[in-house]
Amino acid sequence: MVELRLNILGDFALLRDGRKLAVGGAKQKALLAYLALQEGRPVAREVLADLLWGDRFEQQARQSLRQALFRLNRSLETAGANFLEFREDTVALAVEKFSVDALNFKIWAANNPAQAEAVYHPLLDGLSVPNAVFEEWLAGERARFAELAGGVYDRLSTARLANEPAAALTAAEAWIALDPLDEAAHRRAMEIEISQGEPAAALKRYKTLSELLDRELGIRPSSETRVLADAVRVGEGEAPPPPQGDKPRQGLPVVVVLPFENLSGDREQDYFAIGVSDEIISALSLHSEFVMLSRNMVSELVGGGLSAFAVARELGARYTVQGGVRRAGQALRVLAQLIDTEEDRQLWAHRFEGTSEDVFDFQDEIVNHVAGAISRKIAIGELERLKSRRTASLDAYDLYLRASAPPLPITSNIIESIALLDQALAIDPDFVPAIIQGGLCRINFVRFGPLNMRDNFLAETQGLLS
Repeated sequence: MVELRLNILGDFALLRDGRKLAVGGAKQKALLAYLALQEGRPVAREVLADLLWGDRFEQQARQSLRQALFRLNRSLETAGANFLEFREDTVALAVEKFSVDALNFKIWAANNPAQAEAVYHPLLDGLSVPNAVFEEWLAGERARFAELAGGVYDRLSTARLANEPAAALTAAEAWIALDPLDEAAHRRAMEIEISQGEPAAALKRYKTLSELLDRELGIRPSSETRVLADAVRVGEGEAPPPPQGDKPRQGLPVVVVLPFENLSGDREQDYFAIGVSDEIISALSLHSEFVMLSRNMVSELVGGGLSAFAVARELGARYTVQGGVRRAGQALRVLAQLIDTEEDRQLWAHRFEGTSEDVFDFQDEIVNHVAGAISRKIAIGELERLKSRRTASLDAYDLYLRASAPPLPITSNIIESIALLDQALAIDPDFVPAIIQGGLCRINFVRFGPLNMRDNFLAETQGLLS
């Protein structure tokens, strides 16, 4: 019997009886992997076209998709079976005809962690497709599989502790490598080192973690981790460090998504509520305006009975997303809200009602609203900071007002405005409104002014705004 396997964890490979089959270029491989992860569900052609050719006009994207599907189908025919199922507007992959390592990993992660450990590698490692939609999808999928792998390493490091401490530590180290900011993983490694009579190694690991959290998030380790380190110090005859308050966060604001509550009254639906919040975490992690904390960092504190605000304070989170899910048959209700923990104020809340098929749309809306609300808060704070950077010089302020007065034609008056703003900045180089106005004037001149003068103004604009 012919054995067909598709490997998309790590390096891509389609194998027939252990022999690699040619699939085509990067986009054919990406297309096959995407369809495989749909587990047989049909996908609209327009979704596939946007996924890999979203930077082209619609007709060009559809034509590129047709060509890619044709080439992919020809490649798959060499495996001796019809894998692709075409409908008028959809495409599906018959995954039941071969073994897909990523789909097997999902099953093994739940019931055979050792087998899952053996096959796990980052999804489509090394595959590059220069398309923003595909890159966003791939980042989310990689995060989802990495979180499953974190659960695998968590279970293995616990199960192996008694009889295989070296293997247990290896699993904990692999867990840390997935998410270096996951305290639970560092704590597990510390516990293994302590159990093996290596307190110095545990304290060294704690020091490394403390420095990492301070540098990346501006927070210190949680109380549970600090208590563990203090116990080691006491056992070694050292005095624990004096208690100290959390340092103010530096850089990007921190966001925590608490596990969504199951409001259905049916504990069998717990997985669905948790899954909704996990997908929201994965999607929000793609935004660069803030730092997302992983679910593992949150779960232990929530499980310890701390309130939402206590969890947020303990983790140093400025913003908290929380909500609930009620599912009855196909009916679905999702409640979500965004809280400014520092100001103890609700920034946004909404109730979504529909069917289970709407869950992905609800998740997307929650992510968009949360990211938008946080971005607006950041922008408002930045504007307030800029407002505070007014000049103390009345001469500089007078020059700024004269330069900003309407009208501002494209050529002579705008050059005069730039000259006035430059004079203002010569008096007060830190006068932010004059810096911004000078940059805007130059940008407008670059866009609309005479061609023979644009290059000089472009160079000046880049220098000023840098």
